[in-house]
Amino acid sequence: MRGNEPRFWAGVATLAIAGALLFAPLVASMPYLDAILAVSVVAAYAGAVLVGLSTEGRPV
Repeated sequence: MRGNEPRFWAGVATLAIAGALLFAPLVASMPYLDAILAVSVVAAYAGAVLVGLSTEGRPV
């Protein structure tokens, strides 16, 4: 996993940021709620893909 560690940690960071973006607008009553939620869902997908592809072998 040495060569794929940066990809794994980038995915973890992306998932953490996406999780914060998913709940922060609801708590803080931020404007542009739909756009922020759409970006957070796409970021969560990207983070999950990065973490899934960081392992050796087939990413099932």
